[in-house]
Order: sequence, then structure tokens, then C-alpha cells
Amino acid sequence: MKALHAEVAKDLLDALLDDELSDVYLTSSDDVQVPACRFVLAARSTVLKRMLYGSFREAKSSTICMLGYDSVTLQAIVDFCAHNDISRCTAKLKQDETSIRQLVHLARAADYLELPGLEQLCECEIRARMTLHPPLACAVYDEAERSTEVSEYAMQMLECRPYVALDHGGDRATGGGIESLHSERLLDVVHNTQLGAGEFFLFRMMERWFQDAQLKDHNAALQTAHKCTQYLQFENIEPSLLLKEVKSCEFVSSELIFAAVAKQALRASQDRVWSLGCRGKEHVERVLVEGAGNRDANGMYYLIAPLANNDLYAKREVACGQQRVYTLSCSTKEEQYECRIFCSTLLTSGAIFNLQSMQKTSVVEPVFQPVLQIIELKEPESSVPTPIRKYYRVRVSDGEVHMAGTLATAWNSMVESKEVLARSICKILQYGLYEIDGTVCIHIREMSIVTTNPGQRFGRPIPLEEADGYSREHQSENLLSLYSCTHPRVQGAKDIKVPRTGWQVDDQGDGPVPSCTWMPPLRKADNLNTSSTSLRSSTSPISGNTEPHNGSS
Repeated sequence: MKALHAEVAKDLLDALLDDELSDVYLTSSDDVQVPACRFVLAARSTVLKRMLYGSFREAKSSTICMLGYDSVTLQAIVDFCAHNDISRCTAKLKQDETSIRQLVHLARAADYLELPGLEQLCECEIRARMTLHPPLACAVYDEAERSTEVSEYAMQMLECRPYVALDHGGDRATGGGIESLHSERLLDVVHNTQLGAGEFFLFRMMERWFQDAQLKDHNAALQTAHKCTQYLQFENIEPSLLLKEVKSCEFVSSELIFAAVAKQALRASQDRVWSLGCRGKEHVERVLVEGAGNRDANGMYYLIAPLANNDLYAKREVACGQQRVYTLSCSTKEEQYECRIFCSTLLTSGAIFNLQSMQKTSVVEPVFQPVLQIIELKEPESSVPTPIRKYYRVRVSDGEVHMAGTLATAWNSMVESKEVLARSICKILQYGLYEIDGTVCIHIREMSIVTTNPGQRFGRPIPLEEADGYSREHQSENLLSLYSCTHPRVQGAKDIKVPRTGWQVDDQGDGPVPSCTWMPPLRKADNLNTSSTSLRSSTSPISGNTEPHNGSS
């Protein structure tokens, strides 16, 4: 009987893909007629059902004009309705700006036609393409409607990875980058105070957008650029760069330059240091890394582990599809600061299967502490057995496979206060293993949060129970040292906690060397009302420091 049902199902699926059995044609905006089955379209979408079987004139016609969509979009809709898949269409799309805008159009059409499954497939494809080529996030944010998940994903990529998302790196064939933004969306980006980038970098990107836009309409580009300057925090640009490069720009007024210099002078007078702020989290100690030859190493590093003789800073871009984590380590050794920027693989290879292999023992190997991502988080249910009833339920992934689990009650308050979210990335420190219906599950007792910024899932993991025959030995994470710096420690000098000068390229790094600016957390007394998002950054004191001021950025 099962074999008969399978044969019937196969014949029906084959019939759905047979264009000769189509009874309706969808006419696209590029004048292509896409064959489809009227019944299948109506069965999948209530909107199409009202159109094809209701009182509209389309119900009596064999040709339906859908001029709002091109043939690629319509073919993807038909493919999804017939067999829940759009791979035939996505395989034809290139990895470029035009194609990803087309995917955003398809997601919008899926939302209008009430096809949530199709919309989800589009979102996964868009996120995957943004991960491979971050500058496409600009095109996605430009094309998507505000407040949609696609738009929010794109903005998260811009916030967390501005140095690779706003700058296409000269790859004009693929497209994307700040040039792909229209005026309104450009203003949104420049106005965003959570971008983890230096102000001079944002100014350079703004200048490049202006050079590109003025070729089409100089007056309109100049008007937009003038509006953007109201959101640029010029007081957070080095004075030498401000008076040399920024002042000569066509769309920056002399009044803005004067106001920025006045704010810098006020800071210097009150703090006895030249201090520059930056966008981002005000309450967390940070380091801004710019100008590195390895572009992925640029960005904002946040303090995550203050120790006795060693401070660790990490980038939070990992939540948006970056499968590597960048760490800056600062340690004191014999009256010297030793700073290094590392790059390591974020997800532990085969972590889930190492957990599975331990399911029969109650003693967990202490040296095995996998880094996993929470891809699902649910509240406790009264229907499940005790003691699992009181635990938050999770599903965790190592990027390839995912498994069910629970969080210890000690984490309940952090989940309720949103300090632990779905898509948080955690290093699992202590855990136990148990079985439900023959499937291994993990009980997380203690973990270290790498990031709680919601973003992209890593990879496309499959359930553990479906990974029959798959096994992989645990491999230690690769750790690459990119840049290093050793500098004498000077008592009372704030700016050399993370020195700006003296960096060198390590074996695995790329030139040129980075420029680093340390920024302590903002205190109430530090707020000079010069900027609502400014943070003090001690870069070079007026007196009492032997280190010369470095104006590079």
C-alpha cells in the first residue's frame, strides 16, 4: 500500500511540472507567458484563489496579466506552489546586485500573495548571499520595505560589518556597497548611531556616494549630501584629517568644521587630552580598529573578559553570518603592553556529534567546550515531564547539525530580560546529556555568551536524527595571529592601553597595519553635550605622555 501511495504521489508531482497539462498562463512585465495549473495556485494561496475562482474577470480567462512581476518572479511562484522549491530559479540568478534585488521583489510578492513558505525561502537565500558578499546588504536594505525581516537583517549586517558591507572593495561587477543606496535609505544609514565604524570612514563612504550620484543629478546629490552632513559627527574625526581632507569637500560647510573644532577644543580643555568619540554602545569599553590590510579585521571590538593581566575584546559581527570571530588581546608583561589581533573559526567542527558520542556517560570531558548557536528558544511547558518542565527549551547548532536541549534555571532571568536570545552564540562550559525518545539532548548548565545580537543562522543545519552515518572527529579550532604590537607601559597615560602605533603584520596577516583607538565607557561626568553618542577616546594627551600623536585613521 505504501509503495502504491508513493507511486501515485510521484505521478502527481510529475504532472504538476508538465507544461502541457497547464490550464492558465501568467503574463509577466517582460511579456513572457509562464504556464501554471489554476487549481494548484489556488490551493496554495488564498489571494490567488480569490483571483482565479472568484468574481474577478481572471476567473474566466486562460491568460492572467500580472504585469507587476517579471518572468523570473512568476516562475518562482509557480515552482513553489507546485513542489515547494525555487532552486530552479535561484540557480539562474547571479551573485550580484541585480539578482538580490530580484529576490527581494520575490519575497515581497510572496508576502502579498500570502505564501509564507516562499517568503521564508527567499529570506534564507538573501541572507546566504549577503553572507558571501556583505556589500549586497546595501542593495537589500535599499530595495526592501522598512520594518520587514529582510530589511532588519540587512541593517544588522551594516551595523556589525560596516567596513566590508558599505565598501564593495572595487568589485563593481557584483555591485552593492554604499553606491547602491538611494537618498532616503542613505540618510537612514548615516543617521544610525549603532554603526560600528569610525566617523572618518563614514565620511569617506559618503564622499564616494556623492561622486557616484552626482554623475546622474548633481543638484539632487548635493542636496542629499548636505542633509547627511547634519548626522555626521565631525568632532569625532582627527583634527589633521578634519582640516585637510574634510574641509575641502564640496558638501561640507565651513560652519560644521568650525563647530567640530570648537567641540574638540572644549574636550581638550576639560579632559587634558585630545579625545575622540565614536558610534556604538556607550556603556562598554571598546577599541576601534581601522585601516587593517585584512578588511574583515576592521571594526569595533567590545570588552568581553576583563582579567587581572589580560583584557579581551571581540567583534560582535559574528551574529550576521561571519563564521569567524576576531579577538583583540591586551596583556601586561614586564612593564610592557603586548597586544594581538587573532582570527579563529567560530563554530566547533563536529561539536554536536562529539556530544552524541558522550551521551552514555555522565561525566563530561572538561576540555571539550563547543561553541554553538541557539537557533530556537521556547518557554517551559507544563505538558513535559519533570524536571524538564521548569527549563527553557532550546535548539542549538554547530552550523551543520542541530539538536534539542534545555537551559538550567539559573539562565531563566537572563532569557526573560532578553540577555539571551534566539541566535545567540555561546561557548558551552558545563553541560549534561539525556535522551528523549531515543534522541540525545543537551542540558546546558553553564555557558559564556559570545554575542546576543540577533542575526543570521550559521549554515543550514539538519536535525541530528536525520544525519545518519555522519560522523566527524573533534578538531581544534584554528587560531591565526594577524597583527601584534608591543609598547612600553607609561604610568598615568590612558591612551596606551591599546596603542595606536607600533603594530606589525604577523605571519597570517595582510598589510597595511591597523590603527587602534581605545575608548573607555562613558560616565555621566564625561557627557559634555557635544554629541548624544560620543564616547571619550584617549588618543594623545596634551602633556605627560612621551608617545607622539598619530593622525592616521
